[in-house]
Amino acid sequence: NLDIDYSNEYIILSSESDEEFGLIDDDLKMIVPNAEEWFRDDTVFIVNALYVEDYQYGLYFYKTEDIRYMANRVNRMSRALNLSFGTVYTRMIQKGMQMELEQAAYLDPMTQISNLKGLEKWFEEFSEKSENHTNAVAMAIFKLDKYKYIYENFGVLEIEEVVNIIARVLSGNNGRKKFTARISDDEFALVDYTGDLDDAKSAETILTEAVSSLQSGVENYNSVKFKDYAVELNVGFTLLNKGWDCDLRSVMRLA
Repeated sequence: NLDIDYSNEYIILSSESDEEFGLIDDDLKMIVPNAEEWFRDDTVFIVNALYVEDYQYGLYFYKTEDIRYMANRVNRMSRALNLSFGTVYTRMIQKGMQMELEQAAYLDPMTQISNLKGLEKWFEEFSEKSENHTNAVAMAIFKLDKYKYIYENFGVLEIEEVVNIIARVLSGNNGRKKFTARISDDEFALVDYTGDLDDAKSAETILTEAVSSLQSGVENYNSVKFKDYAVELNVGFTLLNKGWDCDLRSVMRLA
């Protein structure tokens, strides 16, 4: 289309476009800062993609005054760059898979929050930092009542839904520093280490907010589902005063 101002626009083929044939108009200046200078020269520039399989890393640009002479070099350079990125990409995938395998050992597969092993790892690392002992820490243990009943009478999908609701509510961002874990099939732990806890009263106030949020989520679930059961939870908590020095198992037992 000779009416298009090619100094400002270009067309890419895109499978994500709603237009026919996947054509998209865009502003060339967005990706080529010196596009106007390029157009003043009697040159050709090639826009090429850096990609591996279906993943595109970005674009690079090649400018030449003799495209016939340089065509083979451009092709070779394109292959070399994509091969290099392919090598990097493969290493990234391998490293990512290794990290996922390592992290999977510390995650509950149903809720994707930490499991007991993950809580133990976190608490150990948390305890190693002396500055964390200058603040009080609160821990609450939530136990899902009727877990076995729901599982045996309504199935895996039903109990997964219930457990995920609890995990989601407990993990919700309310501006406080906390660590949440599913420590057994029917138990969850929540550690609040925000740093503004001074006594048992303040800890109870903070944890009451968590309980209220959880209660609201559970009540919504119960009112919508109309099941032959109601989701109920028991909760207990403990406060570690400033200067605390104890192991995780002791804290959990206290809670």
